[in-house]
Amino acid sequence: MDKEQEKKPEILIVDDREENLFSLEILLEQFDVDLVRAMSGQEAVSKCLRKNFALILLDVQMPGMDGFTAAEYIKKDKMNENTPILFLSAIYTEEAYKIKGVKSGGIDFLTKPLNEDILLGKISLFLKIYNQQKALEMKNVELKEALENIKTLKGIVPICSSCKKIRNDDGYWERVEAYISEHSEAVFSHGICPDCIEKLYPDLVKKNPSLIKPQIKKD
Repeated sequence: MDKEQEKKPEILIVDDREENLFSLEILLEQFDVDLVRAMSGQEAVSKCLRKNFALILLDVQMPGMDGFTAAEYIKKDKMNENTPILFLSAIYTEEAYKIKGVKSGGIDFLTKPLNEDILLGKISLFLKIYNQQKALEMKNVELKEALENIKTLKGIVPICSSCKKIRNDDGYWERVEAYISEHSEAVFSHGICPDCIEKLYPDLVKKNPSLIKPQIKKD
């Protein structure tokens, strides 16, 4: 759990040109993230089979498997089926290609040369959503663990009719307080009931009858 909390979000950047990857790395260094490179569509798909990314920046025009095809394969796998994909392209700028990008699993489509302010704004938004989702997942895990750790009494509890000790799961007899404390979140404070006061301290009751005032039973 602690390791998961310390782990930075990872962004996959995909481009077949070294200089483009380097430019993206310089641009994104202001974010507290880990950047993972892929220089082909096939490599991008392979990396997505091994880890979950906060965001994928995916170039469209690449030799072999293009960005559209890579996105379709990525979205078929549960590891990144909900990971936002942001397409980047200098060639496919027409509206039809933007629509194709959305149909293949992309959440947005930016054309090159990139408007840096728009790109950084979108990345900041996607990271915020990712961090909120992870925080919610961790809260759900903590809640599940807390519920699993809650101790409850249920079923038939064997209790001695004379001394009122309880037989535990191991077959040993123990005090009621110890048994209940072990199996629940109850906290005890001790007192003495009127019947026991009358039995144990008859002389005191004679001097002060108010100690055993009639108890009113509430329905």
